[in-house]
Amino acid sequence: MTLQNEYSLSPELVAEITQNELQAFPEMLWVLLNNLMQAERAEYLHADEYERIAEQQGHANGFKPKTVKIRMGKVTFAIPDVREGGFYPPMLEKGLPSEQFLTTNLAEMCVIKVVHP
Repeated sequence: MTLQNEYSLSPELVAEITQNELQAFPEMLWVLLNNLMQAERAEYLHADEYERIAEQQGHANGFKPKTVKIRMGKVTFAIPDVREGGFYPPMLEKGLPSEQFLTTNLAEMCVIKVVHP
């Protein structure tokens, strides 16, 4: 999968959210989680993409697609990959393509951020 550094809301999506509200939820979820997974990979590697430092714990190696079913349809995320293996975003569970684990992990992330900002 090709590199995508920027997962931001396009002006078209902002207009769609304003008009259609929840129909835009899958794309908003896609933007949010892809950004979070990239941050998790950077934390795991102790380096940002294209950054080379002595403390680095591995190398970023592109992305792999993963499709998850949610009530409003299917969302295909770009799962960050690490060349040396060993990394998989904690918010997603391997082999479980449903929203149950996603809901639980998003709730946990919110609670952790509120308790430990």
